[in-house]
Amino acid sequence: METEVSLEYPELDLPLLRKAVEWVQEQAKRPSGEREWIQGAWRVSGLECGTAYCVAGYVANICGSQWMGDEYLAPEPGDPLGPCLPDETEVTRVSDRAQKLLGLTRFEANGLFYAENGVEAILLIARDIAADRGEELGL
Repeated sequence: METEVSLEYPELDLPLLRKAVEWVQEQAKRPSGEREWIQGAWRVSGLECGTAYCVAGYVANICGSQWMGDEYLAPEPGDPLGPCLPDETEVTRVSDRAQKLLGLTRFEANGLFYAENGVEAILLIARDIAADRGEELGL
């Protein structure tokens, strides 16, 4: 008896993915003290330049997510719930929301949101994600 395996991708939001990569590229050109992109943190508040984000944090932020501190978001319908805050408030992980907004698989999200990624790695991963869906990132 053969088992059929079907791999269905979520619907990719290519314009949003492109916008996030373009933002990273623009930020990478700025002096480090003026960058609003820090790949190793979801969000960092109180910097001289304002607030900085990683790719996932940027996506969640521009899509209007409500932040609960710098690490979590207020849940929206359909979000997987993350850990509760000390006061028992339910929250959503930034990576889960950004994954859903971009239409990524867990594997794709883990690659794109990896904390050690530089601008070139983000561009290559985003291109691969688009190509796997039969699309071109165009960057």
